[in-house]
Amino acid sequence: MIHIILREKLSSALVLVPQVGNLTTDVNFWGTPEQLSEQNMPRPAYMVYTRDGTADLASSIATALASGSMALRSQNASYSQQLMTTATSLYNEAKAYPGLYTSGLKYSCTSRFSKANVGTAQGAQACPPPTDFANGTAAYFYNSTGYWDDLIFAAGWMFQATNDSSYMADVNSFYASYNSEEAPTDVGFITDYNHVFQAANVLLAVASNDVWYHQTVQTMLQNWICALGGTTAFTPQGRAWNPLAPTTGDTGNVAFLAAVYGQFHSTSISAAQSDRYICFARSQMRYILGDKTNSLMVGNGVKSPTHAQNRAASCPNPPTVCNADDALYVSTPNPHVLTGAVVEFATFSDNYQDVRTSNDSRVSITNNAGITGTMAGLVKAPGTWDSCLQGFGVLTGSGGVCKAGNVVSA
Repeated sequence: MIHIILREKLSSALVLVPQVGNLTTDVNFWGTPEQLSEQNMPRPAYMVYTRDGTADLASSIATALASGSMALRSQNASYSQQLMTTATSLYNEAKAYPGLYTSGLKYSCTSRFSKANVGTAQGAQACPPPTDFANGTAAYFYNSTGYWDDLIFAAGWMFQATNDSSYMADVNSFYASYNSEEAPTDVGFITDYNHVFQAANVLLAVASNDVWYHQTVQTMLQNWICALGGTTAFTPQGRAWNPLAPTTGDTGNVAFLAAVYGQFHSTSISAAQSDRYICFARSQMRYILGDKTNSLMVGNGVKSPTHAQNRAASCPNPPTVCNADDALYVSTPNPHVLTGAVVEFATFSDNYQDVRTSNDSRVSITNNAGITGTMAGLVKAPGTWDSCLQGFGVLTGSGGVCKAGNVVSA
């Protein structure tokens, strides 16, 4: 996708490709990658102009490019600058043309569609009418409920990458719009691809050390760690579960924020708070690896899943032809171990049922993203699990976080 963004322009307007592949045919296919071809599985590319209002998508990509530019700056300065140049263009487009990317989807073109023909008569002939775009898109599953949080997050990363104070001015403007338009329905302290407000506040607390962002982050973590206001409940074995964000990946995302924020040194964060945030992250990672029950990560931990819902993992080796009857619906373990994949397990329970046809056994990047970050972040985190267990309860008994008033005052 980055390659396409860097190179594609159409009539001076940027073009984004949010999806490749037809969701309907992809979901209905159960087989190996080797069984796919252009003949039996066309790969349409869904395209959108930024000028049609793609603030959610364009901001998200700008965020990725800006942070990537920072990470690569000392290793590959020229590529880092290329990423930053494109991030700036996308950010400016997102700011200029607010809206949700799904409202601008117009084209669905096959993989034979040449980039050189975009916008030409030859290109137009390869694309069905705009009214047909919804057939096969993932917009229903990966839509956005807002874009101001994405703009806040993008502006924060642009500030981090450039130290340009104008981006913080944008943050303040976007924040006001978020509070008036999106905050009333953005409930439950959720962090996922569609809700990045909490992550943005962690970033801004670290970037600016402003007490307002610290207060917002600490309120969110207090609600999760202390199970306040119905935000979360803890299973008997200690998994933090949010009814509005019930997957393993959702819990991992908040654990990641806790691990990052808990290691930031600021007068707005007490030592007791830092300990609890890091211990919360440790407790959730230990749960996922089977500290108290079955592991939820394939190939790792205690009694890890052997029936993850994944096509390639469940199929026998080629040239044996794979189909749902012989792979999805059989009770035998997967012949291939999808090491590191985390199952979805959205059920409020400690009893994971390792059944391939269950939605709880689904694996995806969204399940792994926050968990991977949390585990990486805990490698050099201060303290140990033993220190988490000494003197007070790990989950809800810590006065450092859960007592009334233990959030910094703005």
